Formats: sequence, C-alpha cells, structure tokens
Amino acid sequence: MCFPRSRVVSLCSVALCVLTCVVAEGRRVKVRHAPVVAEAEPAFADIPRQVTDADTLTMIRIFGYDKPLSSDRESMFLTSEIDSDTICGIELRIDYLTTAGVCLHTRTLKLPCEVPGGQTRRLVFKSWDETNTFYYFRTPPRTRKQVTPYTVKVRALSVLLK
Repeated sequence: MCFPRSRVVSLCSVALCVLTCVVAEGRRVKVRHAPVVAEAEPAFADIPRQVTDADTLTMIRIFGYDKPLSSDRESMFLTSEIDSDTICGIELRIDYLTTAGVCLHTRTLKLPCEVPGGQTRRLVFKSWDETNTFYYFRTPPRTRKQVTPYTVKVRALSVLLK
C-alpha cells in the first residue's frame, strides 16, 4: 500500500508537533519573577476631604472674574485663608446675569487647583458663551456689533482639602 507524498509529509509534521509538545512538557523551566513590592499606603493627611461647612467656605475669597468678548475662556482668582490645608479642588456655582439682573445662565463647575493656605491662584476654565455674543461688563468690547454685557455671582459650594 502506497501513501501519497503530501499525506506522508502531513502525518510526519503532526507527529513531530506532538512529540515536541510531549518532550517540552517534561522539561523544568525556571522562571524568574520580579520581586513583589508592596505599595505604601497614602498617609491619611494626603487623602483629600470634601468640606461644605459655611465657616470654611467663608475663608475662601473669589475675585477678579474676567471674560473678554472674543475669548473662549473665563478666569478668576481664588485666595485661600485656610492656613493648615491646601485646596486641591473647588466646586463653584456661577450665575450669569444681565446688567438689569435677569438670569441668563447658571452652571456648577468642579475645578482642580492647588492653592496653599494664605496664597492666591488664577483659575481658568471653558466659557459658557460659545457664540461670543456676551461680554463681562467690566471688559468692554472693541466692536460695533450687537453684544450683551453681563455680570456674575460666584459662590463656592464645596472645597477639597488636603
């Protein structure tokens, strides 16, 4: 009985694979693993805590709001009078009002920041005015097109302290 050459080659290939697997199964292989190093747990003082009490929030000063007409960013300054902690985040409510006091828009923002006690930092964030048709009333525009001035009321809702 004669087998075709391609069938013999196929059978030999399969046998060789099986034999290789069986031989490799019996070998001992040393594997070196990197030593496991336990990560140090963060100190309790490094974990930010959210604070919403009125006494703490009165120790935060927000001032210097600005948004020129053509800008897609708003900015303001934040001063922390909390000596013992660093502010690492703040939640703000911003009310945008016409100069007559009519509410145009309200939003709540959570902003990351690093403000050590007794220091001031500038906060910059994306503007609510995507069409560039509003400007902060203390920054008059240099254009003749029809635009609307507005004022803001900014209130801190909570801070993250560490």
